[in-house]
Amino acid sequence: MKIESIDYEGVRKDGLFKHEEGSVCTKGLVRMGRGDGCGLKGCRCSPGYWITIMLPRTQKGEVHGIRVVFKDKREFERFMRDGEIEGSK
Repeated sequence: MKIESIDYEGVRKDGLFKHEEGSVCTKGLVRMGRGDGCGLKGCRCSPGYWITIMLPRTQKGEVHGIRVVFKDKREFERFMRDGEIEGSK
């Protein structure tokens, strides 16, 4: 399992980035990939097993979050079963 910080600056209220292409949810969200991505129609997020937690946009136009990427389905299922797992170094 790998734990990563996600940090965006220059995010407009509508979620679009001010200085580059792309967008991000500004209301906060929790999303999970279960092998083939999140499963939302039209979404192009990453395949694999992961959980992303995004905080709401700040008044300064920042959006922060955490992404947990599991190495495989077995590790993901262990986390879902046990509700806890330690990261590897």
